[in-house]
Amino acid sequence: MRVAQTGQPIYVERVNGCALAYPDDLTVAARPVTWQGKLAKVVLVAVPYRDRSVLLPQLGQASFLRLPTAYEVV
Repeated sequence: MRVAQTGQPIYVERVNGCALAYPDDLTVAARPVTWQGKLAKVVLVAVPYRDRSVLLPQLGQASFLRLPTAYEVV
C-alpha cells in the first residue's frame, strides 16, 4: 500500500507473522511501475528470509526505502 501511495520502492528485510503457507519469515521487495506518468502496477517479490540474497541484484538498481521488519505487507 505504501508503494502505491508514495511511488517509492520499498524493501522489507523480514516480514514477521505472515498468515501464509510459509514456515518462516519472508523478505519482500516492492517497486511501482508507471506508465504515461501514472501508477500502472506494483511489482512485489517475496522470498523466504533464508533466501533473501537472491534479491540483492534488484536492490542495486533503485533507491529502495529499507525497512528492517514489518508485520504485514499487503
